Amino acid sequence: MLKFSLSALLLIATLFGTRSFAAEVRLEEFATGFDKPIFVTGAGDFSGRLFVVEQFTGLIWILQDGVLLPEPFLDIGDRLDTENFDQGLLGLAFHPEFASNERFFVQYTASPEGDSTISEFRVDAANPNRASEESERCVIGPLDRGGRDEHNGGMIAFGPDGMLYMTSGDLARFPPAQDLSTNWGSMLRLDVDTEPATGESYVTPPDNPLVGMDGVSEEAWAWGLRNPWRWSFDRMDGRLFLGDVGQRRIEEIDIIVKGGNYGWSVMEGSDCFDPNSWDVPKPNCASAEMIRPIHEYHQNDIFRDRSVTGGYVYRGADIPDLFGLYVYGDYGSGRMWTLEEIAPDVWENTLLTVVPHFISSFGEDDAGELYLCDYSNGRILKFLPPLPAGMVIGGLAEN
Repeated sequence: MLKFSLSALLLIATLFGTRSFAAEVRLEEFATGFDKPIFVTGAGDFSGRLFVVEQFTGLIWILQDGVLLPEPFLDIGDRLDTENFDQGLLGLAFHPEFASNERFFVQYTASPEGDSTISEFRVDAANPNRASEESERCVIGPLDRGGRDEHNGGMIAFGPDGMLYMTSGDLARFPPAQDLSTNWGSMLRLDVDTEPATGESYVTPPDNPLVGMDGVSEEAWAWGLRNPWRWSFDRMDGRLFLGDVGQRRIEEIDIIVKGGNYGWSVMEGSDCFDPNSWDVPKPNCASAEMIRPIHEYHQNDIFRDRSVTGGYVYRGADIPDLFGLYVYGDYGSGRMWTLEEIAPDVWENTLLTVVPHFISSFGEDDAGELYLCDYSNGRILKFLPPLPAGMVIGGLAEN
């Protein structure tokens, strides 16, 4: 197997025509000792806490001002089905009014069948650093996956409109993402604050694009997605950036809009193909309504680009050169890039850096500073500005 040093990877990237760099950054270990961390986030309450999600243990840990607290915030390991790599505790979202109502939401694959579930929990009344595991209230699901345990998506987040958004994968089969009667391969939008008139745990917002249509999922906000693993709202303008993991060729970054159809499973990225024969192009498969990615890249063996990890538009204060740029990466290669909108709907992709880690997720703290989950080594890394030339961090001289 070919192995490259960090400097060699950067050189190869330059030779292959990727512009370097949009901004100079360094990543510093912020915390370690986690078991397969797949998400990190602040709670929006400016308490100085970061919450780290472990995929297979079902644990959520608290970092208080960078210090790991001895007891987990939440433990639902006994409620998970974790037989497949795509399963486990996958998503965490704090209510916009968490500081006062202490409500938060998780998405996980429920035991014993691995069905997709979103549940609400509340903080323990006696301890603000512990959740009440008995407070669980199922919001949506368990959604019967018919025994299919791949492509679970798993991200949940509140939008600037106060609605709860969630994504589900396509069950690794065809053609659910184009079948509007199902929730698979879609982004859903739910109102979890309005009291429903029926026995449901949420209300479908009346301005969802399919409301009032027969035979469709009225919860759907957008569709045509394959395995939307990580996505985020720009905290300044509210745009929703999503990384959709490709099948065999193309990884893509999309901006999700109301009623958007992103092409899967008749398109992968901007390419058309016959889903029954992956190597056979199928010209003119897409309608004008199918939305193309703002950026895509091909899987390859040289860099080991295999699976896009969607990130964030940086809105922190620590790294001025990064401000306003969308940062994302590839799980397999450890390469990270930025996207900059240099003109309306014109995006420039630039190599940011390469790290020797499996990038399972990015995350923000309450101030908008950026973090990375190192899946392979159980670490949380923080993005920081570069040090003066010649200084050494972790044995690597900073450029």
